[in-house]
Amino acid sequence: MKKIITIFFLFFCGCTTDYSQYRDLLKEHTLVMEKDGVVTTFDQRGINPLLKQLEQGTFEGAFLADRIVGKAAALLYVYGKVKKVYTLTISKPAIQVFEEYGIKYTADQVIENIRNREKTGLCPMETKVLFISDPTEAYKVLSSH
Repeated sequence: MKKIITIFFLFFCGCTTDYSQYRDLLKEHTLVMEKDGVVTTFDQRGINPLLKQLEQGTFEGAFLADRIVGKAAALLYVYGKVKKVYTLTISKPAIQVFEEYGIKYTADQVIENIRNREKTGLCPMETKVLFISDPTEAYKVLSSH
């Protein structure tokens, strides 16, 4: 379920280093997208909201706030041509993707890898893109899950 909220911030999206409004939104939502002054929130877990928005082509030029960004999500953000990403937690492989493709990002915490929900190994989506560096290939693999 998504909600559309119009928010007028004087210093929204990249004009400030205060991400408190996004931290607050991420307490209730899994993903926040700001594009053209409109803030949209998503509540689905995992990469499902990313894939749905990519089908609709809505990420291009957007600012995104996400709870957790691993390599799979980073490749999808690159594929969707996002402008900037803020996250509570980012993996080192995701950082490599963002730096390789010139995507601006800010993270509160850096971790080695994204683990599965049981904490017994890598997240299944991370495993799918372990040896993929091309965003288009990653999108094809991840959208067929």
